[in-house]
Amino acid sequence: MNKVIFLLPVVMLSACATGYHPSGFSGGFSEQALSSTDYIVSYNSNGFTGKWGNQKHLLHRCAELTRNHGYKYFNVLADRDSSSTYVIPGSSTTTANANYYGSGTTSFNGNSAYSSYSGSGYGAATTTYRPPMVGTKPGQIMKIRFTNKQDKGAINAGMILAEYTTPKKTTK
Repeated sequence: MNKVIFLLPVVMLSACATGYHPSGFSGGFSEQALSSTDYIVSYNSNGFTGKWGNQKHLLHRCAELTRNHGYKYFNVLADRDSSSTYVIPGSSTTTANANYYGSGTTSFNGNSAYSSYSGSGYGAATTTYRPPMVGTKPGQIMKIRFTNKQDKGAINAGMILAEYTTPKKTTK
């Protein structure tokens, strides 16, 4: 019982979307400096995070890096999808029952069962099939350049960071 209580929070946490954090078991951000103003930044999420959620985390990280290096804006020089897919195998389960009057024997060989009897009776079997499921783990990589010029296409790091620090209004 103690093991079940211990594992329950672990299972519940593993079923959540990827939060904003450095790269780890469930995804996260990473970056590589190419120069003092150019960086490659990536964000990878688990299968419970949508593509838009992954992109928001990536832009958040780009904005943080921009501010941390003393700049106001960043330009996206290149952008690439790095999503991956995974497959959860399908399965089938068969349940059977039989009622008969008389005598009989059942023998097992691997995954098969063989029955023989003499008398009268009936039997039924039901098979439940769960097909394979294919999922996607969103990922994206951007090459960015920090700047203090508000060029066409430049992204305002302050506006992105304000989205993450401004309390959301709630409606009653």
